Amino acid sequence: MLAAARARGRRALTEPEAKAVLRLSGIPAPRGCVATSAAEAGVLAARLTPPLALKIVSPDVLHKSDIGGVELHVSVADAEAAWNRLADRVRAQLPGVRLEGILIEEMVSGGVEIIGSVTHDARLGPVLMVGLGGLWVELLRDVSFRLVPVDRGDVVEMLDELKGAALLGGVRGRAPVDREALVDALLALSELAQASGGELQEVEINPLAVSPHGVCAIDAVIRLRSAT
Repeated sequence: MLAAARARGRRALTEPEAKAVLRLSGIPAPRGCVATSAAEAGVLAARLTPPLALKIVSPDVLHKSDIGGVELHVSVADAEAAWNRLADRVRAQLPGVRLEGILIEEMVSGGVEIIGSVTHDARLGPVLMVGLGGLWVELLRDVSFRLVPVDRGDVVEMLDELKGAALLGGVRGRAPVDREALVDALLALSELAQASGGELQEVEINPLAVSPHGVCAIDAVIRLRSAT
């Protein structure tokens, strides 16, 4: 998959491609499929459990929400209209955009939002990061870093270093999250960076929803390193 993207001159995978890589690495992602037309969106949405999230799929757009390329809490009945709204909005903002389709996914609610990433540093090599995800990572910068490879003890220490670590243990009557599943996911990120043979510049999952029942990669970005 990485080689195919590079052969087409691309420096990043689309979200469905990135999530396919994560699934192969053992990191769960929401159930979903890509619709290439509004009519297909209606058919595919009927196979999923609402509410649904719709996101544009384009090699020209890495951050979809910045251009209005995401619609949330969509019903099955509204899937066709939402497909058209998204396509029209994105084409109006980015004339000539390559639109491969629109990803339709089951929404995941609840849990704690975590960011997990591996970034290739020019001097240090791959570096694993974990922190509070969603908007919190931009506001609080509550993150921890380790050089890859890491072991289970390293990842446990990273989680304990977070100022928001108490959120994982359950607060205000909420059940503790599945820390073991979170540790497994972060170890899988580390192993993915090693297995890629230096192909990856960045793998970022934000947010990674962590609940008492496991983890789920809600959004994912994979960028390739320059060939030079």
